[in-house]
Amino acid sequence: MANPAKAKGSQAERDSAALLRDAGFQNADREFGAGRSEDVGDIRNIPRTVIEVKAEKAFNPSGWLAEAESERINAGADYGIVFAKRPGKSMKDGYFIMRLEDGIALLREAILSDNTLRKRLESLLQEI
Repeated sequence: MANPAKAKGSQAERDSAALLRDAGFQNADREFGAGRSEDVGDIRNIPRTVIEVKAEKAFNPSGWLAEAESERINAGADYGIVFAKRPGKSMKDGYFIMRLEDGIALLREAILSDNTLRKRLESLLQEI
């Protein structure tokens, strides 16, 4: 690939999809066609979720979240998430960025749908 920045971004997308597959999202894969007006993110097959992958030197969470939100709307998804690679680190050491309101909703949904997690959280809260 002639463009080093594009190659870095493509690698970050492949690494992100692999991390998701390792976490149990077996069908996670790269979404092709980025940059078009109906863009729906960089990673596909994550239910109700759009994932925008970034591997840029300049840290721009506001711009990245705006892009993820636009793509979330295009996809009709519930959540828009940014996976941001940290310079000089592997993708697994990157950042998971989303709007606080969405993060709280996702956390609430995860806790309420998983009795084990809910019981663990309740136990931790009782210790405080």
